[in-house]
Amino acid sequence: MLTKLNKLNYLNRNLSILSLSPKQQPIKMSTTSSQFTLSIVDYLVFAIVLVASSVIGIYFARKGKPASSPSSKEKNERLNILSKQGTKDTNENGDNQKETDEYLVGGRNMHWFPLSISFMATYISASSLLGIPAEIYTYGFQYIVSCGALFVSTFFTWYIFIPIFYRLKIVCANEYLELRFSRGVRNIGCIIMSIYMLISLSIGLYGPALAFEAVGGVPLYVSITVTGLVCIFYTTIGGIKAVVWTDCFQAFVMIAGLLVVIIIGVEEVGSIGKIFEKAQQGERIHILNFDPDPRIRNTFWSLIFGVGFTILPAWAVGQQSVQRFQAAKSMKEARLALLWNFPSMLFISLLAMLAGLVIYAVNADCDVGVYGLHLVDRNDQVLPYFIMQKLGHLTGIPGLFMAVLFSSALSTVSSSINGLSALLLEDFIRKIRPNITDTNAKKMSMLLAFSSGLCGIGLSFLISNLGNLVSQISFTVIGTLGSPYLGMFTLGMMNPWSNTKGAYTGFLFGLGTTLWLAIGAIFNPPNAYPKVVHVDGCAGFNSTNVTNTILHGSGIIRPTDQYVPSSSSLASFYSISYLWYGLIGLTVTILFGSVASAIFKRISPNNEVYVDEKLLFIYKETEDKKITKRDEEREDPVEENHFTVLQEIG
Repeated sequence: MLTKLNKLNYLNRNLSILSLSPKQQPIKMSTTSSQFTLSIVDYLVFAIVLVASSVIGIYFARKGKPASSPSSKEKNERLNILSKQGTKDTNENGDNQKETDEYLVGGRNMHWFPLSISFMATYISASSLLGIPAEIYTYGFQYIVSCGALFVSTFFTWYIFIPIFYRLKIVCANEYLELRFSRGVRNIGCIIMSIYMLISLSIGLYGPALAFEAVGGVPLYVSITVTGLVCIFYTTIGGIKAVVWTDCFQAFVMIAGLLVVIIIGVEEVGSIGKIFEKAQQGERIHILNFDPDPRIRNTFWSLIFGVGFTILPAWAVGQQSVQRFQAAKSMKEARLALLWNFPSMLFISLLAMLAGLVIYAVNADCDVGVYGLHLVDRNDQVLPYFIMQKLGHLTGIPGLFMAVLFSSALSTVSSSINGLSALLLEDFIRKIRPNITDTNAKKMSMLLAFSSGLCGIGLSFLISNLGNLVSQISFTVIGTLGSPYLGMFTLGMMNPWSNTKGAYTGFLFGLGTTLWLAIGAIFNPPNAYPKVVHVDGCAGFNSTNVTNTILHGSGIIRPTDQYVPSSSSLASFYSISYLWYGLIGLTVTILFGSVASAIFKRISPNNEVYVDEKLLFIYKETEDKKITKRDEEREDPVEENHFTVLQEIG
């Protein structure tokens, strides 16, 4: 259930943890994977997914309702905030944005149900569909505890962030940073989110294409190009509505594919009960670990709070999320979309976990992973291997599996493309051309979407050509940007006296801390502690081939740690579970940002800045209702604003 930002970082960590050293020779056995190839039916199933996505895009390109632009009252409030801060409005033609709003936020009249499904599909990636089963297969069912993290992220997003973003009617999340702090802080936010979405876009194309090449023999560049162009096509012509409704279709494909894997796997093992029995024998059912040691990879605390605050940046302030909040008919609908995202995310995550348990049960006596027969290069390949080995003879099933992977990729890529077009339009184009007309703004959004997609395709080729080093750097970057980015928003919303220089300071310290931890962990990898594996059921097993493990009994393998732990305190510090990075980065950003704000305010007490209370969490919606009712009773409504005078420098 990890978001893309968290899951990609997580998979990167596993690559280093699970890989064997060059001196170790894994058990070698012949594989029959070459016996199965993708049939015409398989390719047809895959093609149907791409064609259906394109048709949905064409439909919404031809059909669209007039957008419901923000009211005059809402626009005036935004202008008042900017004028009080002495900031020029970069959207001077904002009075008529019906075409642009239709393209970027669906006319602000979408129902909560498709938005909820789209939310889920956006943050369930191909990496998640490969990584979650691998996590269960390797480390056991303890990962189910992370379902509680969904509640943590849902609560904070629902209670704090949606009300503030929705009442401001902003299309780009970074606009809040300018309203609250300054244009410079907004520029930082724009750079961070652009990097995140570009890398997510490129890896979203590269990951399933790599699997398609391994399973079907389709060249990498063909898969990346075809999938990328299809995604660019329907996203560019259809806008956010095409993205949302194709997400719904792709979510259905993902669920159907996982159910097929589970059902066929259960039939092979015998029953659900036997699956859990085998998992119990393989030590995969131990769930609750309340050890407070932050260096332990998975504990109750890290899976609840660590994961919760790691996925929170994408849910609360991610550009894709903010656009979906604004696309809703009302704040109530936006909150409903988020709330119903909770059970849908829970459902598909549980399916992925159960798939991992099924794959383990099928291979319980003959482990195919890196600690057993090593028939896969990494354990996140156990799902594709299972499909080809156990289901490859069933016509259409391998094609359905590839459709599942590419559906999850398309939802990621299309959301990133659409989000990038909105971000670049609002953060750059409107600054350069403040008088741009609504029609031209929509055309520019489409051009930006098309260009962003092409950049993503090009970056995917770059990643494929330069190898694992670039991938590792990419994973590290996107895995460490989220928490300081969220920290700037949280600082502004929760701390009334925070100021621009405090935001700069908090961000730099937060980013420095998360990068320090991530880079340190690369050079001082923590221990993995994978579960016991069995190879006694493998034909031709020879215990003398086992060199990377400790053999207990006949064919029972207890994997040893791949890295020797260092006795230094610094190396011990780097062993902190990656799941805590998000909470650490967020805390450091808010703490140092608050302290720095207080210091700078004390140094220069004469610099006053007006902060509208509507930018703060403490603002009460009831005040707006009272004012609106009182204004309606007057012949000449008097505009009232809510401003808090704060002392600030910067």
